[in-house]
Amino acid sequence: MTGKPGKGGQKGRSGRRKLPATVVKEAIESLSGDLPEIIERLKRLAFGDPIICQHCGKETGVTRPDREAAMYLLDRVLGKPKAQTELVGEVEISAVQLKRYQELADAAQQEYQTTVGEAATKLLGQQESYRGTPSSS
Repeated sequence: MTGKPGKGGQKGRSGRRKLPATVVKEAIESLSGDLPEIIERLKRLAFGDPIICQHCGKETGVTRPDREAAMYLLDRVLGKPKAQTELVGEVEISAVQLKRYQELADAAQQEYQTTVGEAATKLLGQQESYRGTPSSS
């Protein structure tokens, strides 16, 4: 018998635990092949699954859509909304600064509305193609 007495570990294993980052990386790699199916199932949750009649084979409706799944998809597409913060106290700014801040706010609002509109159109188009109805765009 070779080696130190009292060390009866498994042969070929160091006994060292995997780092959390390694465990997460391996889990992501194991799921990467299933990613299209995972996304499809998430979309079905968000939009609802078609209900097919067992007798005639026609679609009779959809299951109730999952609001949380829809919100998750929107957050992934548009980015998660930032929390609002409130300033307490007084701030003095010049008229020029105020005008510039208003211009920036208007530009940001316009960009947000455009982005939301494009994302909504895209999601509705995906929903219609999933349900088999022709898109109106």
